[in-house]
Amino acid sequence: MRFSEKYLQLFIAAEEELKTQVEEKGLDFEAVKKDAESGICYEVDFCGILCFGEHYALKKTPMNPKFIDYSEMVWAYGEKRGTQQDIDCIIIHLYDGIEWSVELNDKEDEKNILSMFLNANPAVMIGYNDENKAKYISYLESINIKVEEPKENKVPAPKAKLSQEQLKSLKNKFEKIISLSKKLTELDKRWKCKMSEPLNKEQTASWCRDNGVYLPEYYTAVLERTNGFSIGYSSPVGYFAIYRFNTDTTTKELYSRTKDEMLAREYRSYKHCQSSFGFLSPHGLYYNPYTGETYFKKGRSQYAPVEDFEKEVLDEAICYLEKMVIRFERKDQLLAENINNPMRKMYDSVVELIEKEGDLNYSTIIYEPLTHDEIAHWEEEHGIILPQDYKNWLFLSNGLCFANKTIYGLEDLDTDNTVIGPDDNKDYIMIASLSYSSDCLVFDPETSELFAIDDDGETEDGDFFYHIFDEGFEYLENM
Repeated sequence: MRFSEKYLQLFIAAEEELKTQVEEKGLDFEAVKKDAESGICYEVDFCGILCFGEHYALKKTPMNPKFIDYSEMVWAYGEKRGTQQDIDCIIIHLYDGIEWSVELNDKEDEKNILSMFLNANPAVMIGYNDENKAKYISYLESINIKVEEPKENKVPAPKAKLSQEQLKSLKNKFEKIISLSKKLTELDKRWKCKMSEPLNKEQTASWCRDNGVYLPEYYTAVLERTNGFSIGYSSPVGYFAIYRFNTDTTTKELYSRTKDEMLAREYRSYKHCQSSFGFLSPHGLYYNPYTGETYFKKGRSQYAPVEDFEKEVLDEAICYLEKMVIRFERKDQLLAENINNPMRKMYDSVVELIEKEGDLNYSTIIYEPLTHDEIAHWEEEHGIILPQDYKNWLFLSNGLCFANKTIYGLEDLDTDNTVIGPDDNKDYIMIASLSYSSDCLVFDPETSELFAIDDDGETEDGDFFYHIFDEGFEYLENM
């Protein structure tokens, strides 16, 4: 039985309402249906499921036409593992940041989905107008479910202001980050540091007062020095960044809450209102504009409070950048010492390729070399002996992006989330991605033996030269 037939009573029938709304946007309904069947999902202001063909979706895309704000959405879809068969999975996302995924495979499915709606705040669902609210509540009552109000109903007080001493320390540390970043750009041209004109302090403060917004003080302190900052190596993404702030934008554009909602300080508007203001790789930095509280985003809808911004963000960035300065200052010396490294010929070939590509092409990236002591320390700390070919490469470059391959740097090796061998069920550690799919080069942490696992789960003996460089240069020749 198709999803729409099995759960007809669970969701409001959508098609007629959707047709009306789509036509009101000046679009052709049949064309929209055809787009939807190709995986393009249009935004609509209706609490229900958009169902065309095998696709079930109600979501916003970042592309035009922009009918609603990106975060103000509830969406559900059922294509699991890219299949075009009957729906076997549903994901529901409410714009308060909560998301669930449920596989539809037994008689408990309907009960589970109803439970998700029960535990969610229905008022945050898209299109939750008076008419839909009445239908929703009526339906819940018909199955003996009572909607409870949230236990908390007050927005917390804004985060306490920093002392002058704290602000001074914060500014000094950020200046050190700027200084280290500039030093790195002098040591190696592939380091990129970006800054811009500072933001007017009074203009920012006035905008915040008028809109009921509390920006974290360490954010505004950075903006007063430079409105936007980033530092990274050979990547448009970077390692550490603080985003620009534009006081010409509205709270609706920034937080998906109107100015009146912000000033009203309503609890339901406050809940799960996080806005991104930068990142310290690999985690995003977010704040709540009602309180100025700051978070690391460590997973989908998973936010961990930042208790001490100086210690957890600035000190971490300084420590990393100081380490990079040391590594790049010794780069030429270490490369000279490794002139007879078995991987040197491959390294020189990659350097030649980079010079041919030009400075602005980031498709091929080499990194700073590591010392014997650094690698030995890692092996002792983890109780693992690395494959010798991999170590030889680390003596030249702590990682690599090349062709469609990626060799992971030593700090990027994930010894906790191992790859399960499809043939022997053993745990392997991944040291390289061999394609844009799931092909990878792994090693046995007990024996250091290399293996290659392809996208179909087939395993063969691994050869560092062949699987990285022979295949990589062949790939480039055939492009």
